Amino acid sequence: MKNKRFSILNMILVLLLFSGIVLDLDNLALYTFVGRVAIFDMIAILYISGYLITGRKIRKKAFINKIFLVIMIFSIYILFSGLIVSQLESVAATGALSYAFKYSIYSLLVLTIVNQLNSDERYLTGYVDTWILFSIVVLFIGVFQILAVNGVPFFSRYFLWENIRGGGARIASTFRWQGPLVLFIGLSVPLIIGKIIYTTSKFKQNMYILLIMGLFVVGIFSGSRSFLLMLPSIALIPVVKFFSQKRFVLKLRHLIFISLPIFLAYQFSETLLSSSAVIRLFGLDGAIGVASEFSHDPRIRIIRSGFEVWRNTPYLGIGSSNMHILVGDASHNTYVEVLFENGLIGFSLYLLFSIFLFRICWTLFKDGFKNRNYHNIVVVSSLLNVYIYQFTASAIQYRIFWSFLPILITTHYFNTKKNSVTNDNRQKGS
Repeated sequence: MKNKRFSILNMILVLLLFSGIVLDLDNLALYTFVGRVAIFDMIAILYISGYLITGRKIRKKAFINKIFLVIMIFSIYILFSGLIVSQLESVAATGALSYAFKYSIYSLLVLTIVNQLNSDERYLTGYVDTWILFSIVVLFIGVFQILAVNGVPFFSRYFLWENIRGGGARIASTFRWQGPLVLFIGLSVPLIIGKIIYTTSKFKQNMYILLIMGLFVVGIFSGSRSFLLMLPSIALIPVVKFFSQKRFVLKLRHLIFISLPIFLAYQFSETLLSSSAVIRLFGLDGAIGVASEFSHDPRIRIIRSGFEVWRNTPYLGIGSSNMHILVGDASHNTYVEVLFENGLIGFSLYLLFSIFLFRICWTLFKDGFKNRNYHNIVVVSSLLNVYIYQFTASAIQYRIFWSFLPILITTHYFNTKKNSVTNDNRQKGS
């Protein structure tokens, strides 16, 4: 009976991933007093309820429990700070209610999924395989939308969906807009590369390579430059694989040596994009992320306006989702958004949450490099893409971000467990 209940939970988990990856469209969501409620949210509540009703225990794993606790405190803080700010500044508290509800549900979801995946490493493998399977759906819908925007009759009739923006040219595949699609690609490609590394079948390797190439094409037609920002962290995987096979000893000076040309290249690109001649040549005048003597980056204008409002309540912020109301647009930057909307206190909690994740990231990277465990490296690459992407949009609100977290945390759990067993065996041997 216990196994039957567990198989039902696995089925719900598959539906959860399907809803987060394939059904994240505005016309499939409900709009309630707690904001936009997607199919993913409803299945998440169903999964959490099913997990608790079946009597499955929450294991005493200190690390995941600390992450869960920080997110829950952040959720409670968002709610109460939003209510206080709404009285002080006469702004709405509905955004705070919506964010607090979502983060509470998603933190519980991550906690329960991690506890399920921790019970058997095969469940983690199955979870990743399911993720990659649904990326094929994203690829095909993306290709169909590319054909649609290029006027191919059959596809232009059925796949010109409301999520296509940029004057009917920027596709979003199965997602509500281009941002989540680009982040999904940034999360998925490293996981697929991991499959290529460990798959012995040439046929499967070639299929995975074609899948990556297809997702890159979809990313390009999304029209989002955030996609380009994530390519270096994806390239990190083969670089690490090469040096780890050469038994290269990684030291701090090597990281500085690698980072220096990247920094110089970034500065050079920024100089190019500030040149009115280059902007005129490529027709970039007025584009997001581009500024010249004739036009200023719209995001910089938004940040400056947001700062002026935030100065009134720096510790509590202006309240979740109020930046759009008070400034006229979103910040397009997670770090700025959390600081301005949730204040210094909220930003500190978010920073603590990020420190926990980067602690996992660093542990996995060191072990992956030393022991040539490339499963670790691909997960690190995916997480880096999240934090790179968050300079251009708010990934913490995306459901696929919370769907990915169990992969990161569970990979860390099994990695720690294997290292512990190895150390015990060495001690017994000595």
